[in-house]
Amino acid sequence: MLVARLRERIEQRFRLREPIEEHARALGISSRRLRAACEAVVHQSPGDMLDERSVLEAQRALIYGNLSIAEIGYALGFADPAYFSRFFRQRVGLPPLAFRAQSHSTK
Repeated sequence: MLVARLRERIEQRFRLREPIEEHARALGISSRRLRAACEAVVHQSPGDMLDERSVLEAQRALIYGNLSIAEIGYALGFADPAYFSRFFRQRVGLPPLAFRAQSHSTK
């Protein structure tokens, strides 16, 4: 139940890139308890859950949208386009521009 509430909150607020402590506070629990619940139920940290949702949205924007890489980063709550590109590359294995080119070449 707690993890489901976190998922719902993430879905509503992932673009804000709020710290885990903020999510825990909003759910009325400690960040330690939130981490333990997530590890027990989904075998991921709350931070990984947030990052996973941001990556999914970035991939959608890169495949189906026309925004620049910087605009996608800003829309996802990243203040620095370079940081967004590093974040994306670390999690996907490709820089955003290469991911976009690859996804468009397979259509």
